[in-house]
Amino acid sequence: MAGCGDPVPEEVRADFPLPDLVTAEAPVRAALEDRHARAAQDRGNAEAWGALARVLHAHDFDASALEASRRAETLAPADPEWPYLRGVLLRNVDPGAARESLERASLLGVRSPALPIHLGELALEAGDEEEARRHFEAALGGETEPFAQLGLARLTLAAGEVEKARELLAAAAARRPDLREAHLLLATVHRRLGDAEASELASLRAAAIDETTPPPDPLFQRVGEQGVSSRWHTRRGAFHATRGQLDEAEAEYRRALRASPGSATLQAQLGAVLILRSASFDEGLELLREASRSSGGTSLEVQAKLGSALLVGGRLVEASAVLDSVLAELPTHADALVGRAAIHRRLGELEAERAVLERGLAAHPGDLRFRRGLGEVAVLRRDLATAEVMWRRQLEVDPAAHATRYDLAKTLADQGRTDEAATLLERGLDLAPNSSRFALYLAWMLATSPQASVRDPARAEELALRVRGQQPQSAQAADVLAAALAAQGRWEEATASQSEAVRLASRPGDPGAPLRAAYEQRLGLYRAGTPYVQPR
Repeated sequence: MAGCGDPVPEEVRADFPLPDLVTAEAPVRAALEDRHARAAQDRGNAEAWGALARVLHAHDFDASALEASRRAETLAPADPEWPYLRGVLLRNVDPGAARESLERASLLGVRSPALPIHLGELALEAGDEEEARRHFEAALGGETEPFAQLGLARLTLAAGEVEKARELLAAAAARRPDLREAHLLLATVHRRLGDAEASELASLRAAAIDETTPPPDPLFQRVGEQGVSSRWHTRRGAFHATRGQLDEAEAEYRRALRASPGSATLQAQLGAVLILRSASFDEGLELLREASRSSGGTSLEVQAKLGSALLVGGRLVEASAVLDSVLAELPTHADALVGRAAIHRRLGELEAERAVLERGLAAHPGDLRFRRGLGEVAVLRRDLATAEVMWRRQLEVDPAAHATRYDLAKTLADQGRTDEAATLLERGLDLAPNSSRFALYLAWMLATSPQASVRDPARAEELALRVRGQQPQSAQAADVLAAALAAQGRWEEATASQSEAVRLASRPGDPGAPLRAAYEQRLGLYRAGTPYVQPR
């Protein structure tokens, strides 16, 4: 900031007109007018100009953001944030100027793990391969290492070192499975190495990722935090929704709708979140109906969401009509196909469901819902071999598909392959260490497997105790703990835990109620000094 007695430079004192805000959403207009007024009132304040630059940048007024950040840099030439943000803004407009700004930020000591990645990519685009290599290698060992490995792979591939590029890309994809660009390039590399199967798998992994993944950048995150448009709220809402954080998702979508009232798309997105919360189902369905009316029934995305909501509500005839209208317009619409398949499932029409899912998989090979659905149909048809193929392929594409991992483990265990089931569950716990579902099922395998080589009752006890601590009212957890104790010959403790399982399952509406008879049977075994072992 300029000192109290320092004159404000002439280029900063000059008028700074805001861009045309006639079409801007009200929250955006208010935020920009507020930041603009603050900068105008204190023209010698670098942070005031920087705050204005961030809001302009967040809402894509890039030319004005560049000028505001230039004024901030003029007033605070030792602050590396302003040349850094200018460099990011110029990245796709003027690569030469972007590189110059980022290098200046680097000399000033900017603290952003994304800096060497930006500089490496700009150097690579400029044909300066040695400089690019230097920047990428500087990022190895940190949180941006996968992005550095991606950059180095591009360099090595250009030099004809295909196998080395494969190793770098495989390492990058393993550490950041959401790095779409690594999978895309890996598909090319595998194809050049003659490995068609690995190339197809990498392509499927890339297709399963919706967006380009940027390197972590806390400075640019500060820009995103200033976003108040419906687009920003929608992005945050989607982030929360995919993680099951429905309260947070609802709040963001409501903010988005306030920013852009009457938007059919936003009404549908909020409605879809409310549908997932049974207490808000009626409100969600009404929002989706309103979205359908306001769009004149022409928005396929809105109609698909409405059809899915009607399906959730059990209104199969109406849901079928809506989804069929979407498929009449676009026969490959993914959400509509998923919904249509679900209707066939509800009606017990497995062959029709399988046909729809196969159609969806052919059109959208990266959409894992179709593989999962085909696996479920195969199980219902007792075609366990097909289910295993579908689900293993899905896990190859997305190891974090936890529901599929659990179902595959259960299918294998039902075939007596408890060793394979236990291995799948162990991997599941590696990926989701707090999953009580994985922990409890693995404990059951380790306590009761008919394969002696799988049994590890001490570890089973440890896992079951952990879940009991989290879910003290779970009849299933008490049952599994009892099995682990019985496998160790600790009959008194096993009997006490199994008695608790029976008591809990006897409560009206308890999830364990259907298993009460089995719990009582095992209680009799433990009282007689006999452990429970799954039948082969």
